[in-house]
Amino acid sequence: MTSALAFALSAVAVLSCGPTRATLPPEAAPIDLVIPRPKVIEARRGDAFVVSADTKIVLDNAEDQLGAHQLADAIGLPATATVIGATSERAIHLQRIADWRGASDRDLGPEGYMIEVSADTARVTATDSRGLFYGVQTLAQLFDRRAAPALKISDWPSTKNRMVLYDTSEGGSANVDYWKRWIDALSRAKVNQLQIFMEDDYTFQSYPFLGSPVRMTRDKLREIKRYARERHIEVMPEIESLGHAEAILAHPELADLRVAAKDGAFSPCTERTYTVLGDLYAELAAEFDAPLVHVGADEVWEFSRDPRCRALVAQIGDEGIYSRHIQRLQTLLRPLHRGIAIWGDEILDHPKAAEGLDREIVIFDWHYEQWKAFPSLETFHDLGFKNIYASPAVLGFYDSYPQLPIAFQNLDGFVRAARAAAIDSVCVTTWRMNYSGNAENYLYGETYAAEAMWAGQGSELGNFNRRFAGYWFGIAAPGVAGQIDRAFW
Repeated sequence: MTSALAFALSAVAVLSCGPTRATLPPEAAPIDLVIPRPKVIEARRGDAFVVSADTKIVLDNAEDQLGAHQLADAIGLPATATVIGATSERAIHLQRIADWRGASDRDLGPEGYMIEVSADTARVTATDSRGLFYGVQTLAQLFDRRAAPALKISDWPSTKNRMVLYDTSEGGSANVDYWKRWIDALSRAKVNQLQIFMEDDYTFQSYPFLGSPVRMTRDKLREIKRYARERHIEVMPEIESLGHAEAILAHPELADLRVAAKDGAFSPCTERTYTVLGDLYAELAAEFDAPLVHVGADEVWEFSRDPRCRALVAQIGDEGIYSRHIQRLQTLLRPLHRGIAIWGDEILDHPKAAEGLDREIVIFDWHYEQWKAFPSLETFHDLGFKNIYASPAVLGFYDSYPQLPIAFQNLDGFVRAARAAAIDSVCVTTWRMNYSGNAENYLYGETYAAEAMWAGQGSELGNFNRRFAGYWFGIAAPGVAGQIDRAFW
């Protein structure tokens, strides 16, 4: 077996277990392996901070204990090394401040953080628990052989909403421990939103024939939400409310809601559609804390296939029916105090469909083909929509493995375009993971996406691969970037 092939196989094996904390060789500089790479790094003279058996991690607030315990575990200290309100001459301090005035030459924001390391102290400073949590994720990566170099880091996100979509549809099970591993990996890379794509995958009380015990139950969802919330990830639901509803409409109890006899789209021309969707939304709003419900509404047209719609199509056209349907969905969500999000493709293809729509509706602008520019972002701006997510993919709907050359180019290009258009939301989609069975390998692409969202642009591939080898596998050796390339590409 060649060394490249051996590494490729070990890469797949190690990914199934998550990031390692293997000791890096002496020539590795820990700051050169941090993901996401901090914005401002200032090397300082002086000795490194070295962890000893009596080193303490000192907190201002009990709310920050999770990050402190993660750090203790990363650098080989017991959980009892974490103390609240105590002081020590040689300690790691997780410190909250009221604001950034006087502490930094710029406002780092609520998710920003500062790290200062000297021989006597390692300190993470932030204005709230989110910033401290993200600072801890960076500080943990700086330690090599229980020593962190003298430096100062100032860091903050370029993208406010950094979302990953996880597709549970088409019969996948909901293994809570597996979800937790994903959430750990995403939060470590500073992702702060997770969208769960659901269809016939949740056990709704109002329609008990939907879902099953192996899929997403209320108890499973509550545990996943709790775990995500502790790691500063907001969980948001998507349930298809127009097209792509094949599984939910396959149930004979809902057959009358289909646009056509064997169709997978809800009919917008029967009142029972809105009764059923209203019931589903009410349950989702009761379980999800996120301010939005994503209702899908992509890749569906030609409503005249439904005899109930033909007269209305003749009056207002497909565009009018589409707009009317989205307005009805928004009306269902408003009393539940939830906003509405939709995919944007039908509006791009049929601009008249935007007529009558509330411009507060959140648009997810998705493109998975190879693009060098993303003018659609400006199109939605010109139409007056105020809230837009740029949505590239790590794994497209029909891909059995990520098309990485396209995905990485789009992740970089779409994030850059969003930033240039003053759009502060990105959603990275990962579709149909259960079919191809190598979901851990998609975390390579998700990690690249997380860095792009945090930094405002993607990294040069060789540089990222070298850092990913250290970040995930604990390997820092000559030529390792090429081995990562061969393992994943």
